[in-house]
Amino acid sequence: NFVTARKAHKIINDRLYRETYQKQKDKIHTTYDTPDIKQVKSNQRNLSDLCYKEKYYNSRGQLISLPITPELMHCH
Repeated sequence: NFVTARKAHKIINDRLYRETYQKQKDKIHTTYDTPDIKQVKSNQRNLSDLCYKEKYYNSRGQLISLPITPELMHCH
């Protein structure tokens, strides 16, 4: 029982996990030129453009109401 509990504790021990992570964090690098990463970046760019332009396309052709100000009353 103690052996299995000790093994389980080694696996879930946060201190040991962080210690291992701190030793290896500078050694882990991802490749940014893989086809998957390029596809994700292009999808993000396309969706961002779509979401930005969607509000414009939905409000196109509608009048924007102006607040009634003294300058606007003077122009009338």
